[in-house]
Amino acid sequence: MRWTSAIRTFAFLVLLAGSWVGPTPAASAQQEHRVRSGDTLGGIALRYGVSVADLRRWNGLRDDRIRIDQVLLVRAPRGGGAPARRQEATGGSRTHTVASGDTLGGIALRYGVSVADLRRWNNLPDDRIRAGQELRVHARATASAPAPPQRVPGRGNFIRQEIIVRSGDTGLAIARRHQATLADLSRWNPGVNLDRLRIGQRLYVVVDAGPPGSRGDPNRGRLIGGVALESSPGIRVREPARSFGTQTTVHAVRDAYARVQARDQDAPTVMVGDLSLQQGGPIRGHRSHQNGRDADIAYFRLDDGHFLPLRVTTPEELDVRRQWYLFRTWILRGEVEYIFMDFALQAPLYAYVQARGATEEQLEAWFQYPHVGHRRGLIRHEPGHATHFHIRFVAR
Repeated sequence: MRWTSAIRTFAFLVLLAGSWVGPTPAASAQQEHRVRSGDTLGGIALRYGVSVADLRRWNGLRDDRIRIDQVLLVRAPRGGGAPARRQEATGGSRTHTVASGDTLGGIALRYGVSVADLRRWNNLPDDRIRAGQELRVHARATASAPAPPQRVPGRGNFIRQEIIVRSGDTGLAIARRHQATLADLSRWNPGVNLDRLRIGQRLYVVVDAGPPGSRGDPNRGRLIGGVALESSPGIRVREPARSFGTQTTVHAVRDAYARVQARDQDAPTVMVGDLSLQQGGPIRGHRSHQNGRDADIAYFRLDDGHFLPLRVTTPEELDVRRQWYLFRTWILRGEVEYIFMDFALQAPLYAYVQARGATEEQLEAWFQYPHVGHRRGLIRHEPGHATHFHIRFVAR
């Protein structure tokens, strides 16, 4: 009897203790989120693994606008509160609401998909997106997507971004890609042996998350929110990792060559050499190309097949008609700061434009030729530009 009484007493104490250990899981199925500087509704939804539509419905929001210190109700997603990254991996797709400063390239990087896929899934004709726009992201590649970025306290627009080690990555290569030193990368990832990285390993970097675009000078700058230029009608990109630019640059290149193709179905496809690295900065083989505004592109040549690689072009080979149509498109739109072109190749182009009725004032504004050694005109001589022209777009 004494043992039975002891067991009953013990059971009662357990039940009593259970009443003090806090709310049950059902009672903690919702929580509050206080909006902080830099928060967006899309970012909060991603953090808690819920949809933007649910956040709006739970909080009576008519749109995605929120304010600092606003308190939002967040309910646990169905099936529990697993991190958003794991839920995306098991779901079919998700919706991303574009926040101010987002670029299509940055969104693609965040979810581990390609820019081409994002355009195809959302019927986008180009890379232009607007704040508040909802994009469909399919989850076939999101299982390994990096975690959402977090702002660094006291560092203005800088964020702490998770990245995933890719094939061929080294610590030094990752540091340079993110405008940092190896010492910076080591400080951000304490305990990680940067000499023994493995594919799929997750690291942290600190990057500038300010408005996308070019920073600094083309010879000493960087690129924020770089957009990938991909092969498209009229152009073939030689090396995707070195083909990032500002949204203005990428759109200008792609649109101009699409116009050439629409005007002349027999026009060949040309090779695009280097633009910039994804984060800008020094790029092997160039002094410039550091802030997403420069592009090296093969010349149009006569009778040279359907694809034109970068190779030495003589004045007799230059297809002045197509080359001038291309240059004229950029010039008349006010998109060009400079075009670097071998002086000998300027001569037949100058003669063609002059014969088509260009005024002396226009010729002076457009060409350095025939003024040897004078730094004038949008189209100028620089050594090493017989295989390709180098265009520098204006900063916008």
